[in-house]
Amino acid sequence: RTWTGLDLDAEYRVIGGTDIKGRATLMFDDGPNLPIMFSGNTETNQFDITLRRTSINMQELINMLGIAQVEIPDPVRLTDGRIDFEGRISIEEAITARMDITGTDIDASLLKSHADDAKFSISAAYDDTVSVMGPVSVETVGLAGGVELTDIKADGQIVDTDTYRLNELSASLCGGQLRRNRLQYTEDGLVEATRELYGRDFR
Repeated sequence: RTWTGLDLDAEYRVIGGTDIKGRATLMFDDGPNLPIMFSGNTETNQFDITLRRTSINMQELINMLGIAQVEIPDPVRLTDGRIDFEGRISIEEAITARMDITGTDIDASLLKSHADDAKFSISAAYDDTVSVMGPVSVETVGLAGGVELTDIKADGQIVDTDTYRLNELSASLCGGQLRRNRLQYTEDGLVEATRELYGRDFR
């Protein structure tokens, strides 16, 4: 895979013949500049890369994902918000990564539905597979047909690239409360979960 639309400005020093230590800035066209610190050994090909805490807006995120050839599904529109992230990548015989990501004031839409003022704080890891988990909250979700959910809270989880979960999901709906112990989506579709409605007669 070849990436275009980004550049790297780096400086480093050699220590003891094979050890290196330095810093760099990864620059995306029309996107963010990501500050990086790195160290490693050129003989063993072991390296540690630290991504310092960075804050970007939604348009910068979209541009960065486009350069990285990560496609957002066409019906999805990310319209507002900020993302803060920091992390570490280790390169040895295999590549492992850890990253903390926080999103605030995020607005999004999907066809005739929309979500307003979403927030999340997640920890992401990569070690042969991707895992993501952390709390998610959304102030308002408006669904097609005029149904509105408010005060949505859940623990988000990505088990692998094909399995997405919202655990302990709760929301206000029509003057009552909606709860699901788990809402899971896989490549086979939505998996049914136990749900409770209380606080109002929904019959």
